[in-house]
Amino acid sequence: MPSTEFSMLRPGPLVIPAFGALTLLARPTAPHATVAITGDGSLWTHDAEWTGALREHRFPAARAWTPETVVGYLRSTSFARPELFADRHEAFETEARQLLDVHAKDGVLREESVFT
Repeated sequence: MPSTEFSMLRPGPLVIPAFGALTLLARPTAPHATVAITGDGSLWTHDAEWTGALREHRFPAARAWTPETVVGYLRSTSFARPELFADRHEAFETEARQLLDVHAKDGVLREESVFT
């Protein structure tokens, strides 16, 4: 398994490992470029009274879907995009609509969620 540890890059030729997102930098970056990757954390990991309160708060959400909107949503995702099914995609969508039609009440699929 390749190492995922990186050391600081020094000015000079861009050295990119043969795996991971950094390989995307090799094409548009000048040969002697310096790449800096920075970040300031996240609201979800920052330790403050208000971020703790936000993490503990519950946000209820409700959505109404139709079988067609669920199939459209699936089509837009990385895990059910048409290319993954090749020549079976039309059959997948047909079967998914049939399954969803069975569960839809008056054509509606209700989703009740709580974000925490």
